Amino acid sequence: MTENRKSLEKYYNLWQETTVLYERWARRRGLTYNSLTVLIAVAGSAPASCTQKTICQDWALPKQTVNTILKDFAKKGLLELVPVEEDRRSKAIRLTKEGQFFCESTLADLKRLELFIMEQMDPALVDAMISGMDLFCQYFRKGMEMEYEAL
Repeated sequence: MTENRKSLEKYYNLWQETTVLYERWARRRGLTYNSLTVLIAVAGSAPASCTQKTICQDWALPKQTVNTILKDFAKKGLLELVPVEEDRRSKAIRLTKEGQFFCESTLADLKRLELFIMEQMDPALVDAMISGMDLFCQYFRKGMEMEYEAL
């Protein structure tokens, strides 16, 4: 096996482990990995600009998964779905006061953990990790464009 293949296998394993770690963290708070992702998406959006469609597009989550999560959050009183004036079929996602508190406290806990992790690492390694992932994404996009052009 070539070095690049070995590196790719390590990358796959770390990608999987990272997802599992976030899933475990979410489960301890009564969430799933996907519901945590939706929470992050809603919290990071400008008010009235977050819709089920934008979450699906931005986070590559299935429409039915997002719909189920949003209905569950609405049932728990964490958010409400309000028709968008420009497109009545779309509904803007708005956090309730309870939802804002839940979102802020949950995501603050996550940020604390992530910052703790970053503080344990050498700053040069943090920079290298971020630069490496940025470059990986750039080359992935470039490779997809080349693949598309070849079709």
